[in-house]
Amino acid sequence: MCGCLYGNRFEIFGYKFNGKNNEYILRFTVYDIFGLDEADIIDTGFIFIKFGKIQEFQSWYIRQHCNLYRGDYQPYFSYMTFERTIKGSIE
Repeated sequence: MCGCLYGNRFEIFGYKFNGKNNEYILRFTVYDIFGLDEADIIDTGFIFIKFGKIQEFQSWYIRQHCNLYRGDYQPYFSYMTFERTIKGSIE
């Protein structure tokens, strides 16, 4: 199991500079996909849980990947956005 996020985006959202002082806003957006792929369902297990043996996970995997459902059961995205203001000066 990976503790990684699926993707991210970092932006400078606002910027002010008056020749000496600067201030800018950084906007961070991170997101993850809550879906199952083959690595989640094979019996390597996580700690003492073998997800491939749990019927609910088997059903979830089948709904996501079986062509019979025409893509009706897609994983959902979780987005998190936050901003930080950074201030400084050039001496």
